[in-house]
Amino acid sequence: MRAMPHRVASAASVTLTEPWLEVSGERFAPGDPVVPWDYFLDSTVSSWISIDEAAFLESTGLPTTAGVLAVMQVDCRATGLRKMVAIQLPGGDVPALLQVHLGPHQCAQQIEVTHAILLDRTSQEDAVDLVAFRRGSRLLTSMATHRFLLEGSASTFPTEAFDFGPAGLPPDAAWKLQFDPESLDEPYLGAVRLFINSSHPSAPELLSGRPSLTQSVLFHSIVEHLLLIVAERFPAEAQSEYQADSVGEALEHLAKVYLGVPLTAAISLLVQDRAETICRLQAATSFLAANSR
Repeated sequence: MRAMPHRVASAASVTLTEPWLEVSGERFAPGDPVVPWDYFLDSTVSSWISIDEAAFLESTGLPTTAGVLAVMQVDCRATGLRKMVAIQLPGGDVPALLQVHLGPHQCAQQIEVTHAILLDRTSQEDAVDLVAFRRGSRLLTSMATHRFLLEGSASTFPTEAFDFGPAGLPPDAAWKLQFDPESLDEPYLGAVRLFINSSHPSAPELLSGRPSLTQSVLFHSIVEHLLLIVAERFPAEAQSEYQADSVGEALEHLAKVYLGVPLTAAISLLVQDRAETICRLQAATSFLAANSR
């Protein structure tokens, strides 16, 4: 338990329900594999909060709950997302709903949910007997971190489908890979996104994820693109260790699996003899193999 420089709410004065995640009309508890989840779906994290107002005011020393906020925070380390909702703390034993909406393409792998109660006003009049009086003072920090495992059956590569023509992209193109990281340490899944042209004849096959000739071409194109971008933009940043779920870690894995060398060596190969290295990459990724990817 973290000590605060002011009085905080007693555990008995606040009731927080375990949050739940809702996807496609199904509810999931923390720790449950979220099977129907994929990048195209909206999802919502919710929980209820209520207080024993008399006990809350007695333990905090505050004269009123006005200007006190209940906060729920949702984090996804894989994409670098942080979203939160803050509502006026409910009074009179009436529960209130905390709810965070997560749009498509915002999360991957896992999300973490935490709660807090914060003071949203500054009043020097309250600055007696260790009563919190500064805005932002934490009156309660939930010790529990609730985790939801996003293990959907869909691909774990961020993918979005739309008609390229109206969006100003070549209407006959099949896909476009968006990959523009600022460094090798930033979250990989927050830096990369695959756009599929929904009006292209191969779009259903590309979106299905089933092994096929088309999928093999797409996969090779993605791996080649990622390695070339890193080789061109970050040759001096390559190292032996990277932060978990970072661009560097993901590219290190690709280099070892498909070229058999660390990322530093892969960058050197691409710089010294790009044609031969890409040829080796074709063989390793089963390029143009009908039963691949």
